[in-house]
Amino acid sequence: MSTLCEELEALLHQCEDGAGEDDRKFMPFQLLQRVLTPERIGAEVDSIGDIEFFLKTSVTTWIQSHGRRIFAILTLLREGHFITKFMGQAFQGTRFDEKLPFSKEELEAFIPDIAPQFYQRQWEFVSPVWSKNVVHREVPPDVRLPFIYNKRIDRGGFGVVYEIKLHPDHQRTALFPGNKNQRIVRKEFKSIALSRAPTFDSAGSQPESQPGSRSDSMATSENIYAKELRNLSILNELKHPNIIELVTSYTYRGKHNLVFPLMEGGDLGGLLRGTRPELFHRNETFLVALCELSSAIEKVHHYTLDKFDIELMGCHYDLKPKNILIQGSTFVLADFGISRLSSESDQELYSGGGSDYLAPECTDADNEFERKAIDRSSDVWSFGCIISEILTYMKMGPAGVKDFRAKREVQIGSRIISAFHQGYQKDNKAFRDWLCLLEGEPDTFSRNIVHLIRKMTALDRSARPSAKEVTLSLQKSSVQAYYLSVRDLYNLLAEKAGDSFEAYAEYTKIQSWGSVLKLTQENGDDAVASGLTDEMDLVKMYTCLAKIQEELEVTIERFEDSLSPLFSSLRSLGEELYDLLPSELGVIAKRYWEIEMVRSEDLGDLLKTAEGAEVVSNRIATLARIKRMSILVATNDAVPLNPTDTCLKIDHSSLRQRAPFGSHTHAELRTQDGSEKKVLVERVQYHRYETRVLGNLLARIESLSALLNSADKPTDFRILRCSGYIHNPSDCAFSLVFDLPERTRSVPKSLDTVITETYKSRERPTLGSRFNLALTLALSLSGFHKVGWLHKSISAYNVLLLIPSDSAAAKNKNTSGWLEDPYLIGFNRSRQDDTLVFTSGHTETEKVAQYYHPSYTPNPGSQRPYRLHYDYYSLGLVLLQIGLWEGLSKLVKVDGQKALSTREMLDHLLKKRVPMLGHYMGVDYQAAVWACLTEFEELGDTTLQQQDNTAHQLRFEERVINRLRKCRA
Repeated sequence: MSTLCEELEALLHQCEDGAGEDDRKFMPFQLLQRVLTPERIGAEVDSIGDIEFFLKTSVTTWIQSHGRRIFAILTLLREGHFITKFMGQAFQGTRFDEKLPFSKEELEAFIPDIAPQFYQRQWEFVSPVWSKNVVHREVPPDVRLPFIYNKRIDRGGFGVVYEIKLHPDHQRTALFPGNKNQRIVRKEFKSIALSRAPTFDSAGSQPESQPGSRSDSMATSENIYAKELRNLSILNELKHPNIIELVTSYTYRGKHNLVFPLMEGGDLGGLLRGTRPELFHRNETFLVALCELSSAIEKVHHYTLDKFDIELMGCHYDLKPKNILIQGSTFVLADFGISRLSSESDQELYSGGGSDYLAPECTDADNEFERKAIDRSSDVWSFGCIISEILTYMKMGPAGVKDFRAKREVQIGSRIISAFHQGYQKDNKAFRDWLCLLEGEPDTFSRNIVHLIRKMTALDRSARPSAKEVTLSLQKSSVQAYYLSVRDLYNLLAEKAGDSFEAYAEYTKIQSWGSVLKLTQENGDDAVASGLTDEMDLVKMYTCLAKIQEELEVTIERFEDSLSPLFSSLRSLGEELYDLLPSELGVIAKRYWEIEMVRSEDLGDLLKTAEGAEVVSNRIATLARIKRMSILVATNDAVPLNPTDTCLKIDHSSLRQRAPFGSHTHAELRTQDGSEKKVLVERVQYHRYETRVLGNLLARIESLSALLNSADKPTDFRILRCSGYIHNPSDCAFSLVFDLPERTRSVPKSLDTVITETYKSRERPTLGSRFNLALTLALSLSGFHKVGWLHKSISAYNVLLLIPSDSAAAKNKNTSGWLEDPYLIGFNRSRQDDTLVFTSGHTETEKVAQYYHPSYTPNPGSQRPYRLHYDYYSLGLVLLQIGLWEGLSKLVKVDGQKALSTREMLDHLLKKRVPMLGHYMGVDYQAAVWACLTEFEELGDTTLQQQDNTAHQLRFEERVINRLRKCRA
């Protein structure tokens, strides 16, 4: 059985602290604790014959509580009995182990016989336990640092970098949570004359050394160390994940050391020289890493710490690939030896450092390398150069980077370097030509990044963007790059999934999200993903898109393996992406999604959408169901809306006429239970010679009745419920019968009538209520178009308002109430949006005919087919009336002139009336009206009608509805 002395000798670890001595060992603290148990201590004390038996218990207790390390030293010296000498010293209330190391004088005083031996061996037991601590530590030269690995990995102008590993017993858990054995690095600066902690002046620099006190090199090394220690200590308070963390600092045997976590990926310089790592196989990963690095530079440039009310300006001054470390797929900013953080102006004379990435304003080679004033824009230049090499690596690999560096070689002074300029305020044509080469790549993000690089490397430093602007631009490019990648993966999924409705639904949902942010548009020189703003959480956006990208790859792989994929994760991530949009944009994106999901004319596609409420929204399912039903009815393949529905044809005798309402009629309809209800009757007249197409006309009337009969309509469908239709062959007419809302003390009136009665300024409805009316009508028309129907008779005469019967009370109390509940009527001329569907032509009502688009005005002997954007034009005229609160006849009246044609009327309104809207209703409202009247080109080839109609609907959402949403009273 081994003795305690032998066991303790075996516990000692070889010390790799770089002191240059071979046989230097240290005792791991926790290992010692595990060996020196109370039982083992008691047994060892019992074996020492020089200790009186009656003292053994007291000695054992004292060792356990005060002196395990001292006892271990004595045991190794085989002089355990001297423990009583330590017990007799007057260090009351203090653990003797905490007094280590003892001075030679102290040891000579109470153990003179073994003082030299104890003094030497005690250094094996005083190795420090390391923790995160920016307070500088002076380590005595005889202390043995608990390094079990210490290998030089780099050498610089001012020192050497070592990879080290601390013994697990000598680092606190908090140093590296979850991984006590993590390796770290230390940056050792050149030897200094004095072994002391550096001091700093108010600017964070060490005072100048006296001539002759040390070499210039040593003084510079000490100054670099002092600045880096101060800068890192300050930056540590930010806890920014992309700024190197300072673990601690110490001075040992005349050398200053900074300790950092080990970045296992090396530095960016090494990455650009080697094979592309697996973690960076996606271009988007590089972009995200650049976003994070830019955020770190931004924090250095504008340092704020709210809890201490501190604000500093900083510059790195030495940005280059070697000073950018890599941890996983993350770039980490390092080497702050010549950086500056202060509350003063950020401009100062260039003071050192040198690399190919220095800005051209640093020195003037033509004037004996005169040092120039530099500032944060110099960092932006350097960062732009680094980005250009990264982009080159992404496109061409390490060979491309090597070629790039060779091509930009220039002579500056006596040196030939691969700079990005040719000296002070001199451009490097080879660099600019290379950017053109990179810009020629087909992907969008390359063009975006090159455009950013050009701005960052402008010779005029005042034209360079700030680090914050660079970060924003990179984040926008990252969102766009991830979005385009996701879109391409969805295209691939569509090929694999075939007719998967879930795949299609999620695809169109993502497309709609990208559309509102303008991520698919080609970007000009002044915009990168122009729909994105700094008010959005762009980091969360590209993080969510990255998750979708990964999920799509897994889903596609499952299809390739003939497995059934689950779309729930994609659906959940899609919702998360929508939640990141501002509320207004979220509404717009969902409306874009509606348009895409119900654009199909295929009955099978519409059935899937109608039955897919769990995949899409209930609203989209409802729209699809209505559109499908209308197509079925129009093709004489109709099925009832619900199983309990009955025929919508009404017997003429059940209708009791009351009074005319414009071109319509108020009436009362007797129901099957004998009760009566108020209705509005819209007459559809046809000529006797049209009886040859009576079947088509009947199908259209049945289809329209069934559509308007549905009680299950979205709330923004401001249309009356249709009870059915009446056919009176003797009068060559159909009649659509609509239920009027059951309101007491209310009178239905047309918008034209209300305007005529209240055009005086004191009687007009409030501005806010007019904004709401305009938006409500636009939304209603949009919904109607989505289900594939054209209105054809939009006018102020076909907007129904329910007006309180006590008009005087309404005027005195709340005129805004007049406009809160509008209904779009006049559907007697509506039809399905299909050029092959029968239409009965233009209305013969002269007043309503004013609202027709000029291109639809019939010519003798010909009839141009009605188009979707003609409805937008008619709506524009109604919006113009709402804005100016005038009848259309007054708005188009020109003194001394004959009646205007529809084309002349439009020209007059655009020149004289629409410009007035800006003063009355604001520029957004004016722009919406202008768009309705002018911005929807007439459709061309009818074979592309559905495609063009979808584009028109999207444009209507953007240029009309979105603008009306912005209008506020």
